[in-house]
Amino acid sequence: MQDPRVLLAAERTLLAWSRTALGLIGFGFVLERAGLLMRVFAVASTADQTFTIILGLAFILLGVVAAVGASVRHARYARAIIARDGPTDYRAFYSVALTMALGFLGLLLLLVLLFMNH
Repeated sequence: MQDPRVLLAAERTLLAWSRTALGLIGFGFVLERAGLLMRVFAVASTADQTFTIILGLAFILLGVVAAVGASVRHARYARAIIARDGPTDYRAFYSVALTMALGFLGLLLLLVLLFMNH
């Protein structure tokens, strides 16, 4: 049997990507809301407000891509390790599902922000 630390390292990598995706989505949300506040208080030009909103939405999209990409990559990697004499009782489902849910919720946030106030 292969060293179980390989699977644990893969899990830690997935968790690191999940944290990165969550940070990108959160930062994008803050940027998007800052653009909206600039619009409400008229403290910046319309071009600056629009740029801030678009930049915030781009960060949210980047976080969604990071979460989904990390989930897919981890699922493939875990499947390959298990197929090569890995532990038969290991299931990557929960960690992959959680990270995919993060990506789905980020996409939902992106759509809400894109179509709700603009």
